[in-house]
Amino acid sequence: MNLTTQLCLFMSVAAPTLAALRCFKCNDNCTKSSVNKSASGIEFTSTIEEASNRSVSPWEHIQDINNTRFPEIIWTANCKHDKCLNNSLQKFNHVLGVMAITYNIRVYYRESCQNKTHYRLVPGIFKVTVGCTCYKRKQEH
Repeated sequence: MNLTTQLCLFMSVAAPTLAALRCFKCNDNCTKSSVNKSASGIEFTSTIEEASNRSVSPWEHIQDINNTRFPEIIWTANCKHDKCLNNSLQKFNHVLGVMAITYNIRVYYRESCQNKTHYRLVPGIFKVTVGCTCYKRKQEH
């Protein structure tokens, strides 16, 4: 295999990787005018909120905001208690604990380049809490 063939083979493999890591000007890509950087359009219906409040492990929705992440705003659940309520929803059941139900989503983090007016987007994983559930605690003997 001659040098030209090797170079062409290398570029066909390396080009997509290099393109993914290339730096963008801050005002060229992902500006507020061209990209919706959040899930702010999501509305929680009264049915979802009512289900949370009727649950024996209720939760509330909060915004997780990170200006270096795309999307910048992610709605996540926050468990209201560390113990489950009894069936009448009035007292805590000390045998049952509360556990968050999570889901991993792909996000992108902005990373500065050597030229501070440029950045690259680096993929990452963000763990979103989507609700809460009860579990039976281990009995200590």
